[in-house]
Amino acid sequence: MNYLPKMRDVRGLTATPVVEYSHSLGSESYSEVDYVQQSTRFTERRRRIIGACSVASLSILAICLWINYRSGGPEQGDVVGSGLRDLVGVKAACEPWAFQYDGFCYGVVDQTMYSSTDTDAQIGTKELAPHYALVPFSDDIQKNVATKWMFGTLRLVYANGETWASGTAAAGASSCGRCDCKNCKIDKNLHEIIHLESTSYGVVNADKRAKIFCRRPVQIPAEVVSKAGVKVEAKPVPIVDLCPQEPCTAKSLGIIGTTQAGVNLGGWLVLEDWFFSQASALDAEMVVSSPKYAGEGRVFPSDCGGEHGHFGGGRGTWRSEGEMTTWLLHEHEAKRGADPFGLFGRHRDTFIMEEDFKQIASLGLKLVRLPIPWQTFADALCSLKTKDKFFGNYCNTDPETKTMFVPDPFYHVEMQLMTVPRSILTKALGWAQKHGLRVVLDVHTMVGGSSDGTYSSVWPLKPAFWQECVSSECVPLRDIGLNITSALIDWVAGLGELKPVVAGLTFMNEPAMEAFGGKELGGADWLDKQDDVLDWLSDATALFEARKLELPDAKVYVNLHSSAFKKPPADKPVPFWPFPIYVPDPAYAWFQKQFKNKPWAFLDIHFYEAWDRTNFPEAPLCDTPSLDALTAETQKFAKETFTDNPDLSEMALQGRMAMSEFSSATFDKVRLACNNKTFTRAFLYRQVSEVLKVGIQPFFWTWRMPEGGMFQDGWSLKKIVGLEKEPKGRSCALEVAK
Repeated sequence: MNYLPKMRDVRGLTATPVVEYSHSLGSESYSEVDYVQQSTRFTERRRRIIGACSVASLSILAICLWINYRSGGPEQGDVVGSGLRDLVGVKAACEPWAFQYDGFCYGVVDQTMYSSTDTDAQIGTKELAPHYALVPFSDDIQKNVATKWMFGTLRLVYANGETWASGTAAAGASSCGRCDCKNCKIDKNLHEIIHLESTSYGVVNADKRAKIFCRRPVQIPAEVVSKAGVKVEAKPVPIVDLCPQEPCTAKSLGIIGTTQAGVNLGGWLVLEDWFFSQASALDAEMVVSSPKYAGEGRVFPSDCGGEHGHFGGGRGTWRSEGEMTTWLLHEHEAKRGADPFGLFGRHRDTFIMEEDFKQIASLGLKLVRLPIPWQTFADALCSLKTKDKFFGNYCNTDPETKTMFVPDPFYHVEMQLMTVPRSILTKALGWAQKHGLRVVLDVHTMVGGSSDGTYSSVWPLKPAFWQECVSSECVPLRDIGLNITSALIDWVAGLGELKPVVAGLTFMNEPAMEAFGGKELGGADWLDKQDDVLDWLSDATALFEARKLELPDAKVYVNLHSSAFKKPPADKPVPFWPFPIYVPDPAYAWFQKQFKNKPWAFLDIHFYEAWDRTNFPEAPLCDTPSLDALTAETQKFAKETFTDNPDLSEMALQGRMAMSEFSSATFDKVRLACNNKTFTRAFLYRQVSEVLKVGIQPFFWTWRMPEGGMFQDGWSLKKIVGLEKEPKGRSCALEVAK
């Protein structure tokens, strides 16, 4: 959804907290809210200019910014601060056309009276009223709101595009003239038109007399209240700053005294484009998990690899590590100045250092999750050269210290990769041991690509791992994946005194993400059936179990992702993927059967609220009501996934639960996510506190991303706690010349 509420500012203006007041229709006096609203004139003026600039060519950009500057500073009554979205909330009565139920005001997008007994269809597309959003379907809303009133139509269209019956009586008699109060079997009935500054919604099948169903919280931010409209009762609802002095302490993050919390070291040995995006408020469409047609990697080293100052045929950005590395290799071979070995070496030497481990330990954290690419153990493929000389490409005479280019086994023409010397892992384990930390080694990528995400080294190409084979002998990629798994286990078993530092192993990160059950169940065509995922995980963990006596201190973190499996039945309310509130069957039932009596196996689920379109169709505000709502979703995740999951009722999960990725981001589109440190710290504290209550290990994603720009506000723990230094400007000439 690209809906940009009109009162949201990308430049960071705010108003002072609203104090208690009352205001009624027709009053001539100006209240605190009037003062707040005056301050938005300057905000709106600049936002419109910036919005236009963001789609302008570079030649026009300077003129746009000059006009923005000349538009002047705040006028009389303007207040400058940290962000309009940090205004406190107020309680406002529902509009006359809306029906109040369970903390929300419900209506239809054309604002017909909820009690109207007309049977009209919605004409054309309409914008949502301020702070209204599409209604996520639930049995509760259908029973207690939709079937109580007609809303001037016969059917209502929910956020998922499904069409359900509305009531027939103005008095709320809970009877329906259409569809027996149930699903009218008119799917995909939501028409969305995205404009530069707003989004409008219409009904696809207009001859069926339906309207778009929408709602807003009764608690709304103060800036929507105007002297011309709504009666309000306002009180400040401040969020306490848990860390008034930087850097933050362990206590301020809610992790003091625990041995369970950890952080990821993403962006060090596995590269993702958005980590290197330098995202700013001008990047209107920049998101986590960028679309396949538009990479977001701007530095390291797309603009520092050669003399041309371009990447990928003039696109100017890179989309995945494989794509970027392949381009660097081509530039290097063409002798155009690129130094891929120097660039990778300097990055790996400086991105994470011993000081980072020391700082992590100072925050009370005890665990570090270290994502590694499959090519850390690329030499495991060398043994297959007896089957085909192609595998000789992976033979490394010194994999502990030597870096070399290797092709992806399937996309061997399109994607080249750089191996990771295992001495880097040994060094990291030594730092961890010195500072009282333990490490979970996470195989974050896999040969051919096992998931459809930006972290896959072959992105944006289709995942090949689950179906394809390579070489003249047609060796399945899944078997090669097991070779890599076995090599990792062998290496850890031979670590000697460092072996106890390894807290656990993850053999595949987010396996088959976005497959939705595979071809057999109408999902992605790159996975035959969802059982293939579970079968491979069973085989990989069996390799570990066979060596368990050699690894008494290590656990297996069995990572599962909801989007790999078939969606729940259509009549159940489900979250909008990729918000992984729970993993549908058969994953849980499989985990219980496979690991019921194996205490070394952790159930590991990732949890991100940045993609929650069910509860937050628009970006949440940075206020107390939003914080409370986000906290409630964390509680729901912990309950439905772990503590009250009926598919896990026969096993004792205590001490075997992990949430190995989460963040403080409130929205995937960086410009609309909360960037106020007081809020993101409070959000971090709430999530950590809630999951630790029930014994779930949380691992923040991620420790640092100094070239991530605005992404750091919700995704860099080092930035959130006040330990990150501003990155120095880099010179491409210096990078190449070193």
